Amino acid sequence: MSLRPSCRSCRHCLPAGGVSMCRLRQVALHPDLTADLSCHHWTARAPELPDWAHQDHLGVMPADSEQLRLAGLSSPRA
Repeated sequence: MSLRPSCRSCRHCLPAGGVSMCRLRQVALHPDLTADLSCHHWTARAPELPDWAHQDHLGVMPADSEQLRLAGLSSPRA
């Protein structure tokens, strides 16, 4: 087995019969591809995520929050 990160060595990959299952992405993976596939969610250890419970959640308001005008759609084409 290769030492580089791949779906086969990922803790989210569930090998089953002919097809493996990625529990994180909820997709079936062909067994011939699992040694070559990898995603940015591959982790050798549990991820260290920020503690959002102790921070204020302020919404992000874009500088220009107006709806864009749909030019040229005022009359339907036949």
